[in-house]
Amino acid sequence: MVTTFYPPENFGGDGIFVERLARGLLRRGHRVTVITCHDAYAVCGGEPVAQEPSITGPEVIRLRSPFGPISPLATQLTGRPYFKTRVLEEALAPGRFDVVHFHNISLVGGPGVLAFGGPAVKLATLHEHWLLCPTHVFWKEKRKLCDEKACFTCQIRSGRPPQLWRLGSFLRDSLEHLDLMLAPSHFTMERHRTEGITRPMRVLPHFVPEASARARVPATPVFFYGGRLDVSKGPDALLAAARSLSARVRIAGVGPLAPELARLARGTANVSVLGRLSPDEVSREMAAARAVVLPSRCLETFGLSAAEAMMRGVPVVARRRGALTEIVEESGGGLLFEEDSELPALLERLEKNAALAADLGRKGHAAAERLWTEERHMDSYLAEVERLLAERSPR
Repeated sequence: MVTTFYPPENFGGDGIFVERLARGLLRRGHRVTVITCHDAYAVCGGEPVAQEPSITGPEVIRLRSPFGPISPLATQLTGRPYFKTRVLEEALAPGRFDVVHFHNISLVGGPGVLAFGGPAVKLATLHEHWLLCPTHVFWKEKRKLCDEKACFTCQIRSGRPPQLWRLGSFLRDSLEHLDLMLAPSHFTMERHRTEGITRPMRVLPHFVPEASARARVPATPVFFYGGRLDVSKGPDALLAAARSLSARVRIAGVGPLAPELARLARGTANVSVLGRLSPDEVSREMAAARAVVLPSRCLETFGLSAAEAMMRGVPVVARRRGALTEIVEESGGGLLFEEDSELPALLERLEKNAALAADLGRKGHAAAERLWTEERHMDSYLAEVERLLAERSPR
């Protein structure tokens, strides 16, 4: 597994999913190594984390360059694994692995790292839209959904070093090293197809830990958001909607919007901004909520939080955008809105109707058990791996 971020040095759902996949493979008897980048975590503002060796998890190689933050910056600029080429060549030496699976490679090596690994079967999971968009989520100039491509000026206005390597054939040529690309949703696959990605691709939804559906909807209505605190994710829309509700609203996470949300929450009695929570704390917040609210303004590729909520029998309220639309419509486990102005009425409807929340929760849990379990994912994943290995070596 090659990924920029991996727990505990992790910011979002991509690292969490890689850890789950690695542990799932271990449970099935495979040997797994994860290659990740400590320097990238540090340069992106990650807080120091105590590193305790695990005797039950995969082998983890955390790349550290003598040049520190200059290494991921060079990768951002060039699309190549500068200052970590030698260690990557050694770690991914030909013959060491049967399969090399690339995840978020934006700062661990860029497209250049796809050439590493020799004759191994090579997979890539589309956790974000990074191949298509320098901001990863089609969020333009830190203020709106991308409506027309102007990538160079967008990168400058978004405070990102420009990626001039996107202008030539380097990305397209690098993708030729991949045997298969895995998209967690039909929306994500079709978006990549529409924008000219021609490598073999199939849809394989992520999985979430199995859980029993909660016995009943909590009597006190609470709406919960857990995720990055950024305008692109929309937690400010939930806080604004809270002003017209009597229900409590709880917002967890870290990000650039955190100080503003905390300031606004001080003047809104029913809102609590919780900061960073552990996975167990997030699970408890979800279980106690009338619904989990996901008001993302950007284009999500899947929606782990939505699937995790539904697995617990908790309905989801999400913006009709990206893969969240697909998840809610396919499951029947939630409600959709488009504009911020629609959110208060939708939440008030759930606030006053526990029976509706219970019905949506039942549908969501049934869908999660059908679509997003580890067993289903691993069976499909390993079937693809075995097929590709057989094609590579028919004997």
